[in-house]
Amino acid sequence: MGSQSIRWDRAWVAGICVAVALGGTLPGVSGQAATVGRQEAVARALSSNLGIQMSRLQGASAEINDSWGAAGALPRLALTATSSAAVTDQTRNPTAFLQQRILAQSVQWGGTVNWTLFDGMGMFANKRALELLAQQSAGATDLLIEQTVQAVLMAYDATVVQLALLETLEASMALSRERLAFVEKRREAGQAVEWDRLQVLQGLVADSMAWLQQQQAWDTARRNVNRLMGDAEDVYWLPADGLKEPPALPAEALAAGRDALLSNGTAIRNAVLGSMLAKTAADQAQSRLYPVVGLSANFGDQRSHFEADAFERDGRTLNSSAQLTLNFNLFNGGATRRAIEQARIQQEMAGLGESQERQEALRQWEAARFRMETQAGMYRLAQQATVQAQQLVEIARDRLDLGQFNSLAFRDAQLALQRAQVQEVVALQAGWSAFYELERLRGALRVGIEPVQ
Repeated sequence: MGSQSIRWDRAWVAGICVAVALGGTLPGVSGQAATVGRQEAVARALSSNLGIQMSRLQGASAEINDSWGAAGALPRLALTATSSAAVTDQTRNPTAFLQQRILAQSVQWGGTVNWTLFDGMGMFANKRALELLAQQSAGATDLLIEQTVQAVLMAYDATVVQLALLETLEASMALSRERLAFVEKRREAGQAVEWDRLQVLQGLVADSMAWLQQQQAWDTARRNVNRLMGDAEDVYWLPADGLKEPPALPAEALAAGRDALLSNGTAIRNAVLGSMLAKTAADQAQSRLYPVVGLSANFGDQRSHFEADAFERDGRTLNSSAQLTLNFNLFNGGATRRAIEQARIQQEMAGLGESQERQEALRQWEAARFRMETQAGMYRLAQQATVQAQQLVEIARDRLDLGQFNSLAFRDAQLALQRAQVQEVVALQAGWSAFYELERLRGALRVGIEPVQ
C-alpha cells in the first residue's frame, strides 16, 4: 500500500507539472490581488509588534519613576487625624467617685515632616541613575524598532526576489512551450523526430517542477511578511515596490556614516548608558561613607470636651517638636568598602564592554560595507551575463530553426539565461541587505522609515 501511495503522489505531481507546462496555473495564484508597499509593511509591523508596545510601556514607567521624590531628595509629609467620643454611665455604681453620666469627646490632628538634608550626595546619584534607566529603557525600544524594521525590509525584499524568480521560470516555460509547438510542427512535417519533442518536453517539465517549488518559496516569503505585519499568514498580496540597485555610497558618505555609527549607533549608545550607570552605582556606594543628616518635625493639636451633669468644660492641647539627626555608620563589617570595590569593578567591566561594543560595531560596519561593494560589482556582472545569455538564446533559437542546433544545445542556453537572471536578483537582494545593515548600524532605522532607493 505504501508503494501504491508513492506512485499516486508521483502521478499527481507529474500531472500538475504537465498542466503547468502546457500553460495552466495553480489555483489562488492568479487574478487581481491587493498590493503592499515596503513602507506600508514597515509601518504595519511597527504598530502591531507586541514587543515594541511592551518596551514602550516599560519606558513610560521608567520616565514616571525619574523624579526627585523617587531619588529620596524631597521631604516626606504625613498628616493624621482622630476623633473619639465616650459615654460612661456611673449613676448605678455606688463605688464610683462620680455617680453621674459622663460624656468625653476629643478631636486630634497632627503632622510629621521627615527630610534627609545630606546623605553624601547619594540622592543626586540616585536621580542620575533614574535618568539613565529611563534613557536605557528608551534605548531598548530603539533597538527593537531597528531590528523590526530591518527584519521587515529584508523579508519584503525576499518576496520581491521570490516573485522575480517565479517570473523568470514562467518566461522560461513560455519559451519552452513555444519551442515545443515548433518541434511538433516540424515533427508533423517529417523534419523532426520524437527524440527532439521529448527533449523539449523534458526541459519544460523540469522548469514546471522548479516553478512549483518556487511557488512554495514565494508563499513562504509572503507568510513571513504577514507574520511580521501581524496579519493572518494566508493573506494574499503582491509587493508594490520592486528592487533597484542600492545607492552608491561615496567615501564622504561612508565616513559620515561611520562617524554617525560611533556617536549615534543604538548598540553603542546603550553600551555608553551601561557604563554611565556603572559609574553612578559606584557613586551611590561611595556616598555610604558619609554621614546622613536628617530633619524631623512634629506638630499636634488636640481638642477635648467633658460633660458630667451640670459640669462642662472644653480643653485644648498643642504640642510641637523638631529634631536634627546625624547617623554615621562607623563600622559594618567592611560591607561598605566591599560594595565600593565591587561597584568599581563593575564600572571597569562596563567600560571594557563599551570598548568591545565599539570594536564590534566597526567590524560589522566594515563587513557590511565590503559586502555591499562586492554585491554591487556582482550585480553589474550579472546584468552583463543576462544580456549575453539573452543574445545566446536568440542565436540558439535561430540555429535551432535552421537545424544547426539540437534541443540539448538550446536547453543549455536556456539554463544559462535562467542562472544569469537568478544571480542578478540575488545580488540585488544581498546588496540591499548590506545597505540595511549599514543603515541600522548608524541609527537610521530607529524612526522606522524606509531608506531612499
